[in-house]
Amino acid sequence: MTKAVVPFTPVAPGAALPRAVQVTGLWQLGREARQDDIRAQHALAKTAVESGEVTALIQAITAKPTAREFGVLIDELIGSFAPRQGQDMGTFGKMLTKDVAGLGASRVALEAAAAQLRANCTFLPAIEEVLEAVKWQKQVIDARVHLLERLPARVALAEKLIEPGQE
Repeated sequence: MTKAVVPFTPVAPGAALPRAVQVTGLWQLGREARQDDIRAQHALAKTAVESGEVTALIQAITAKPTAREFGVLIDELIGSFAPRQGQDMGTFGKMLTKDVAGLGASRVALEAAAAQLRANCTFLPAIEEVLEAVKWQKQVIDARVHLLERLPARVALAEKLIEPGQE
């Protein structure tokens, strides 16, 4: 008899990436990992796969922002820094919006890039710096999606590594 899987509780978009990192913890375990760690990560991952949480996490971290969300993100980023003396902020904002939109990044990637820039820049970053931060966060998201997509195979491997009778 199989146990019924309890439906997962959806997480807020801002919590989706940390939850995806948590769910893919099996990737940090090697063959030399302790049985208790393998069992714990296996149970978490297996439940996430079977309940549909993995699919929901992929959708959440790859969701594109609405036009309004995108505008707010760009406005908040620009507004987080004092403008440079003599800089035409209207033109800067328009070009930044155009260039960042061209990258097609998810809302989660854009939010992470903006947070990274606010934490690490003293002055308003150049468009090039913003684009690099967004590209980097897109790569982070793409890598996490790849791990999530391959999680069922990792769960199967973990089952082979769990000592019989210990599940």
